[in-house]
Amino acid sequence: MKITHTQSGYTLLFAVLTASLVLGVAIFILGISKKQFILAVASRESIFSIYNADSAIECAAAAYNAGTLATSSSPSIPCAGATVTGNWGGSGYSINSLVSSVQQTGHINLGFSNGGCAYVVVTDGYDNSGNHGTIIDARGYNVADFASGSVTNCPSTDPTKTSRVVERALRLTYH
Repeated sequence: MKITHTQSGYTLLFAVLTASLVLGVAIFILGISKKQFILAVASRESIFSIYNADSAIECAAAAYNAGTLATSSSPSIPCAGATVTGNWGGSGYSINSLVSSVQQTGHINLGFSNGGCAYVVVTDGYDNSGNHGTIIDARGYNVADFASGSVTNCPSTDPTKTSRVVERALRLTYH
């Protein structure tokens, strides 16, 4: 008696096709998950940067309104639970035509507990019509270099951190 199999291999073919389909779906889902993770991290770093800029502009505005910036060449500004010393005085930092006759300018580096920092520039002067104005620019960063508890580089110059630096800026104008 002779036995012949006419359907040999169909089960194996079906198993290989099913495994390929499941593997394709898994790779697709993994790719989407990776992209969502990258977007979530970028969003988080952006939020840190904008919060740092916002905190810095609030501190600089409070110090400006209190007269702290105008009375000292190295003002000490209370900000985010720390006292920060900046540099104030001189001229030459012009912001477009908003302040055409610069009287004083200053900059401050602020470090924050989230590992980020902000660079603030305050420009005080007069516009083209002779009206007094002050512009406070704050650039917030998500990463900074710290030494002995204070900011040494804002933003970070460390090669391991520079690939993920996010900058967000805010401007406050007084007329």
